[in-house]
Amino acid sequence: MSAVLTLAPAYAMDCNDAELKKMQTDIDAMTDATKKQEATKHLTMAMDSMKQKDTKACMSHMDEAMKAMGH
Repeated sequence: MSAVLTLAPAYAMDCNDAELKKMQTDIDAMTDATKKQEATKHLTMAMDSMKQKDTKACMSHMDEAMKAMGH
């Protein structure tokens, strides 16, 4: 008998303008300057990747931004 464990991300996201704007709003509300700077760096890279239509890179940078935000 085998068990299957499926983990869903706590924050479902897509690489699109709406998600990036929502993430920007969340970052703007952060009070930890170091974490805020790290999250902003990755959000900027995610936005650049989206403009280049590189969804994989965009999602990766969004994930890193979320980690910096503590999610």
